Amino acid sequence: MPITITASVDGQLSPHRAPLKGWPAVVSVMLGIFATVTTEILPIGLLTSIGSSFTVSDGMAGLMMAMPGFLAAIAAPLVTAATARLDRRLMLCAFMLLLALANFLAAAAPDYWPVLTSRIMVGITIGGFWSIGAGWRNDWCRRSRSAGPPL
Repeated sequence: MPITITASVDGQLSPHRAPLKGWPAVVSVMLGIFATVTTEILPIGLLTSIGSSFTVSDGMAGLMMAMPGFLAAIAAPLVTAATARLDRRLMLCAFMLLLALANFLAAAAPDYWPVLTSRIMVGITIGGFWSIGAGWRNDWCRRSRSAGPPL
């Protein structure tokens, strides 16, 4: 962490470090973004093998990629409006739990329809997490100019 030198009232220079108290929140959101984007993008290279293992067409397997994007576009404004008065930290944790459930459902799926259901859950998570996380960034930037990240 960089050390800045500040001048006190009596003219002496003293080193000052930004507080570390807000960095766990930054790391948490960073890990949430990593998990969300990995879950969203990872199946792209596996679509043909997923389609053949579930005996569905390539177009039907491609629905696994279209569905989350479409639902994220719908979920983002709805989640933002519906959760405006709720604690954003709690909502981000709820979306991470939903993502974990979606990943578990996809991993344990015996056929294609539970996988598609899990991708629906991923789409809702993407829209909700990005709408809340991106809005939270503005608070961090405002507060970090004086003393590092909030919380």
